[in-house]
Amino acid sequence: MAEIYNGRVVYVGGEPFGIAKRYSPSIGLHSQDTGRWSQKDPPDAQLPSRMRAIKGIDPGTAQLGYDLSNIELRVVATLSGDQMFLDSFSNGWDLHTLNCTEFFGMDYPPSRIKADIHTGAVCAEWRKQYDWKGEEDARRKWGKISNFRLLYGGSSKTMYKIPGTAAMGLSREAAQIAAERWLSAHPALNAFWNTVGTEAMQRYVVRNAYGRRRVLTSQEEQSRFREGVNHPIQSHVSDLINQIVVKTFLACNNCLTMDELRRLLLIQPSAVELIGQMHDSLTFAFSESDFDRLANLALDIAEAPTTLQGKVFQIPVSYYTKGYPGDFQRVPKRSK
Repeated sequence: MAEIYNGRVVYVGGEPFGIAKRYSPSIGLHSQDTGRWSQKDPPDAQLPSRMRAIKGIDPGTAQLGYDLSNIELRVVATLSGDQMFLDSFSNGWDLHTLNCTEFFGMDYPPSRIKADIHTGAVCAEWRKQYDWKGEEDARRKWGKISNFRLLYGGSSKTMYKIPGTAAMGLSREAAQIAAERWLSAHPALNAFWNTVGTEAMQRYVVRNAYGRRRVLTSQEEQSRFREGVNHPIQSHVSDLINQIVVKTFLACNNCLTMDELRRLLLIQPSAVELIGQMHDSLTFAFSESDFDRLANLALDIAEAPTTLQGKVFQIPVSYYTKGYPGDFQRVPKRSK
């Protein structure tokens, strides 16, 4: 009872929910150094899954939600030119399992497609050889966390702190060796980190591909190094999401400029509402009557190719709909 009661007080009973009876978190656009959004009252990421049903649907509307698939890894793959990462995204390989094999000195599976690796007959002998438990294998989970830890400037010497290390029987030394084995397999990533991190450490400033600048004030060199590695990735994701949201509002309201959108909103409501954001996912609401057209338009904007340091950059999305009367059909964008 205490858990349910506390949840009701925090997420529903407190202002403004007790008065407006609306779920409307406060979003801070400039509260994080990297430019990432933050939420409170309540933050979506901390809302228990059992309570997410309180995010209802207004009459006459339907929702489209989508996640920008592996966006951080795609950014670092493009910035660094790491061939294994780039090949994985181009071919639809299971990057997290491939990383895992590198951490633990295992052979690559005979097929690198996720379904084949975890359940397919083509990888049956490989699974038997390594006692592979499928997508939820503890080694894969550990490797995924370790990958992100190293991605943002973490030291191989601290890998023993990752949850699940002791449960797998990995000693402090073994965890460090696993991390160093993975690092040695990715020279392009190492070169990227060393170049960007060292420059940031020495110059006390770092910029992302869009030019967003961050001044580094820490007196600790290692802290400046980590922040220098982190900023080009996280801030680029933030700026890209900002652009997607702005372009979605402009396109759905048939506006060419923000000034046109502002004038339009003075006399009529927007054709689209941003009703949710969590990590790398966005949720929009559209009128049921125009849902097909606007939802397809929003997905086209999210997946539109852009450039990242002169390289073509594109993010596939995984989407869902809620409250739509029927089966939403994604219309492939016509090639010109």
